[in-house]
Amino acid sequence: MELSLNWLKAIPRFIEDYDRFKNPPNYYITFPEISGNASFIGGGYLFIGEVVKNWIDGNFTQSCPACKETVYVLRVGCSLTSGRGLWTGICLKCGKVESRTNIPGVLMQGSLCGKWSGELGYRPIIQESSPYHYTIQDGLTRLGDKEEIRMNVPLWLEFMKENYPDCLE
Repeated sequence: MELSLNWLKAIPRFIEDYDRFKNPPNYYITFPEISGNASFIGGGYLFIGEVVKNWIDGNFTQSCPACKETVYVLRVGCSLTSGRGLWTGICLKCGKVESRTNIPGVLMQGSLCGKWSGELGYRPIIQESSPYHYTIQDGLTRLGDKEEIRMNVPLWLEFMKENYPDCLE
């Protein structure tokens, strides 16, 4: 049985524990349900540190179409041509909601733009590896002796199991 995240429980806890997400490596944790894409700026899986900051600042939120309470946006996508798209979020009062609206601003406001990875489990490079060079005589050779070093960022599920097991179902 695959575990899933109960966002109704997790969002208030993440906001309350924002200091845990301010700095690496936890800042870079990516969740499958949290993403932003727009044809004119790109997108991917948003870093949880930036998402929580923007939830707190009111930048990655919308008004619930049903009860007008705050919806914490999890996913947003729009096209360049129309500026219309779909956001999906969680209203802590009503549960999951979706709404079609003019949404480019949802991704552009605040500091979310560019704070994403194209893949889950993103691990930022701490040290670049030495470049390779190709010659017919020597073939492919490295110009230096450095190896790539990446930051060890926990996967979302292992992070949740260790820190918020009560938010898993």
